[in-house]
Amino acid sequence: MRLSGEDSVRIVTPLNVDAVSAEYEGRRATYAAAIRARGFASLAGEYEISSRRCSEWSGVSLITLTQEEFVVRFLGITGGVVVERTLVTGGGDANDGSYLSGTIGGSTIELRPIEGRGCGSLLTPYRRPDVRLEQPESLIGSWEGLWDGEFGVRFTITPSDSGYTVRYEWQDHAGGAYHVATASFHPSSKRSIRGAAIEITVEQDGEYGARAVGQFVKTRTAKLKRVSGP
Repeated sequence: MRLSGEDSVRIVTPLNVDAVSAEYEGRRATYAAAIRARGFASLAGEYEISSRRCSEWSGVSLITLTQEEFVVRFLGITGGVVVERTLVTGGGDANDGSYLSGTIGGSTIELRPIEGRGCGSLLTPYRRPDVRLEQPESLIGSWEGLWDGEFGVRFTITPSDSGYTVRYEWQDHAGGAYHVATASFHPSSKRSIRGAAIEITVEQDGEYGARAVGQFVKTRTAKLKRVSGP
């Protein structure tokens, strides 16, 4: 294992791991004290996030940022730090384009790669629309379908204090195992709910009861049939 230092790369071995760990924790404490002394802006809230200068993805997703002191989390995972009015995110090799930074203030936050080439991101504060579903019971229950008619997707929608809790299950390829995630959704129109990268809309007529649109690397759609209801 190699540990990058300020001026060199240090080899970590079983013999020096305790000393290196203590040195690393000491640096973390020093950096944390310096950030606290400089101060940091508050960033917690809901945002729409889209890519900048990136041909691979052009969708818009919802993301909730939480903040504890200067540490920012995305979906419960540590994703960055705020130093004064600058947000820095990323992980891995510092020159691979994964580290982004941007200034907090104004109507948006544009995150750009610190080094190397890579996609940027644009964060826009999100204000939930003041709207209610015309028929809330029409979406409650379990639904299943196929993203782009190819691989399985399932949604289980239940009411919550802040809107709806959605259990999202999906396959990466036809016949593959299902992955599972849970997200909060809220009404985005009289017939739709939205959360993360997905919007689910009640269909007023036709064979299928609802339709899902996912703004992933590629925009995907799925016609959904309800398999159980309230």
